[in-house]
Amino acid sequence: MLKLEGVVEHVIYENPDTGYAVFEVDAGGTDIVVAGNVGSVDNGMSITAYGYMAVSYTHLRAHETRSN
Repeated sequence: MLKLEGVVEHVIYENPDTGYAVFEVDAGGTDIVVAGNVGSVDNGMSITAYGYMAVSYTHLRAHETRSN
C-alpha cells in the first residue's frame, strides 16, 4: 500500500451523498489523480492518502517502447 501526501490542486468530481471524490494532488511537484471515498475535499487542502496506484496498459506500453 502506498502513502501519498500533498495538496489538493483541483477537485474534478465530488458526490457529497456518498463521499466519493476524484481530485488532483500536487505531491512534491508531481500531479497525481486520486479517486475514492474520502468524505469531503477542497482545493488547497493538505491530505495524506493510503491506497494502491493504478496504471493504464497504454501507460505501461509507452514505458516499454521507450526503453527498447
